[in-house]
Amino acid sequence: MAKFTFFDVETPNYNNDRISSVGIVVVEDGITILEANYLVNPEVRFDPFNIKLTGITPFMVSDAPTFDVLWAELKPYFDGSIIVAHNATFDLGVLTMTLAHYGIEIPHFNYICTVVLAKRFLRYRKNSLDYLCATLGVLLERHHEALSDARGCQGIFYHIVEHYGYSDDLVQTFYKPHLRGKSVVVRPQKTPVNQVKFTLASTTDSVQIRDKVFCLTGDFRFGSKTDVELFILARGGQVVNQVTRQVDYLLVGALGSPLWAYGNYGMKVKRAFECRNAGTGMDVVLEADFFSQL
Repeated sequence: MAKFTFFDVETPNYNNDRISSVGIVVVEDGITILEANYLVNPEVRFDPFNIKLTGITPFMVSDAPTFDVLWAELKPYFDGSIIVAHNATFDLGVLTMTLAHYGIEIPHFNYICTVVLAKRFLRYRKNSLDYLCATLGVLLERHHEALSDARGCQGIFYHIVEHYGYSDDLVQTFYKPHLRGKSVVVRPQKTPVNQVKFTLASTTDSVQIRDKVFCLTGDFRFGSKTDVELFILARGGQVVNQVTRQVDYLLVGALGSPLWAYGNYGMKVKRAFECRNAGTGMDVVLEADFFSQL
């Protein structure tokens, strides 16, 4: 079997474009050749939420290497490996944005996502790392400790491979060289959604993220749609591109859209209200209300 690098990152703040910790487990020819957890000085602020979630404080990383230094050590474990992660697009997205910040060349990553595998093969009611580990009997020593999460991902992966087999079609490619964090993106000023000619209000004052399905529409003050998607993925939610009956929340960006004019508020909003009227329970949530409730 191929060389696998099981991989997890933790982040210091809501931007999710820097790394405070990396955990990796490297397996070659079925033998574990490395297990390591690295603290990283992200050179940015820490949010209280992330400190509480990960247990990592600014003091703990004050003498840790910055990621540009650490990458020289980590890169050989990514080159030629299949990267396996839980919610892999989140971890690889954070890695890509961190590399971009330091001007480091962005590799093509071949990866497998254990969330995707769980949806395809296990079809449980939840796909979160802690739920799957508990259900499958995989040891998860400390959730949101990077090495512990990488080991948990490893256990889920091998459980699925043992019961359902391995094939090359499980592998996907991640290459987003233009992916950037909030701090390096310049956006034109747009009319806030509350100044557009139609009136739109949130249909709920209570939003949950974990195990909920979101669809995004409009442009966001928080950052790009990728920023918002990564924020949701990091908290156990899912993001889809189209409004379907499986969507729990349509999240409406505060900056609206140039297409939202003369009373036209977009097909996604229209479709969301059609679903609500059909009794699906879908809610429409404005960006400001979404972040104020967290």
